[in-house]
Amino acid sequence: MGIFHSIPIELVIIIELLLISFLIYQIRSIVKLYRAQDKALPFEEKITTTFMKRFKQPFASIITKELIMYYYLFKKVDRIPLRNGSHYSYHKNSSYKIFLAAILLTAVIEGIGVFFLLHHLVPIISWIHTILVVYCLLYFISDYKAVLAKPITVTSQKLYLHLGIRSNEVILIENIQYAAKATKSMEEHKKDKSVFNMLLIDMEGHNVEIMLKEPIIKKTFFGKERPIYSIHIKVDSPSEFIQEVNSRQLQVCS
Repeated sequence: MGIFHSIPIELVIIIELLLISFLIYQIRSIVKLYRAQDKALPFEEKITTTFMKRFKQPFASIITKELIMYYYLFKKVDRIPLRNGSHYSYHKNSSYKIFLAAILLTAVIEGIGVFFLLHHLVPIISWIHTILVVYCLLYFISDYKAVLAKPITVTSQKLYLHLGIRSNEVILIENIQYAAKATKSMEEHKKDKSVFNMLLIDMEGHNVEIMLKEPIIKKTFFGKERPIYSIHIKVDSPSEFIQEVNSRQLQVCS
């Protein structure tokens, strides 16, 4: 304590002012980068690009994922603009809504029970557990709203694949070899590291396979790279989706 008491108050004020100035500079820089993005781009693309330019991994990914989660949590679904193109839903023929309701109900019951059990023993642990449960509830609600707000989109040049707030992929139409109905089960592809599954619920399986000419590189949270040659998805209208993707591919490559 004596060391801190020996520090002049003027120096403490200067350090605090420098820290505040640094934070203000960072915020202004982030806002400037965000506003420099194309206004037509979706919020999450703009915020991701902004933080990727300003910060290093994994900090940039952590911050952007949190901001995107709260964006979809508080934004009304019908007020989130859709990207131009053909849209394909991927939740209507899925049991994700029932699955989500079961998870939320279980989390609430378990959270209340554990809170009262731990509160008398270790109050701080009970509060930490409650905060984590609430966070998980908010995450799943945000993910479901993003599923409703972000359908898979096909444009003349690109294919935009979405999986709530969990995953997004942009595939160039010219890099697609073909799209086809699924011919093999999930178990047959389980050990194939070149396959990427974008499914709301893995146990439901996929109904569309998208084969790529050149691999896309998927990075793990810690930056490990994995080449992907095939993407498996489940859409509500697989025949229409496959027909349009292959048609777009022929137009681009002809």
